[in-house]
Amino acid sequence: MLNFKNPKDINAFFADWPLLSEAERLQTIRDLRTLGSLTKIPNGTPIDSGFACPINGFSLARPCNIDSCQYYLGPRIVENKKRIPKVEIVEAQAIASAESKNCLIMCLDKSKNSRLSAQEVATVMGISVSEVNTINNNAIAKIRRAKIKERIERLQVPRFKYLDGFCVACELNIEDELELNTHPELSIAAQQYGWCSEGCKQDKPKWQFQIERYFDCDYIDALAVGSSINPNYDTLGSIFGVNNDYLKEYKEAVQKRKAELYRHQS
Repeated sequence: MLNFKNPKDINAFFADWPLLSEAERLQTIRDLRTLGSLTKIPNGTPIDSGFACPINGFSLARPCNIDSCQYYLGPRIVENKKRIPKVEIVEAQAIASAESKNCLIMCLDKSKNSRLSAQEVATVMGISVSEVNTINNNAIAKIRRAKIKERIERLQVPRFKYLDGFCVACELNIEDELELNTHPELSIAAQQYGWCSEGCKQDKPKWQFQIERYFDCDYIDALAVGSSINPNYDTLGSIFGVNNDYLKEYKEAVQKRKAELYRHQS
């Protein structure tokens, strides 16, 4: 671990933090998580337990009680109109855990302007790298879907909405069947959406309905706009939450519709 003789050394370390390599940053955070100490040496005497506050220069065995510090994790003491102190639990405390037992880890996190690698996020948050990657991929997919929605509106693609209680394929009224749940295998959402028959279920598979309900347009239109932004069909499948094999079956229809949509824009 790193050892500092005075607050100036600590400040210099954090000033140089953005210049460190990802490996050096990761190793520092790993050490903090494992050892829980980044020690300052007062008067040349090392401290075995504790860590150095990078803001105030104190050597501590646990987070300090300076609630004015931006990295403070504990309860804040506030005063009401009668001047009677009361405790207000801040959000940061709710997420504090054994993985962030000292506020130094929080400081390291924020000092990088939220630019952490998957491994660093996993280390700080105490979850697996695969979980971090899954969350990250889901977030990116949401952003991409929002971009597709925006493009659909700009292209003035015909829009529609599904009505509750009607077959999503032939529009037959099946409100009673859905409410009574007489055919669970034909229900998509209880008392809302479903099919009137197995034939309609084959004509309008669930994945097509889900795309149309989310984007409020024909699924081919949504896929056409999506492919214009993300031509890679493997990526397209993850954005729409659809098996890539299904998309490849409709690739020709999608390409044809994409050409039509953008021809009208030229």
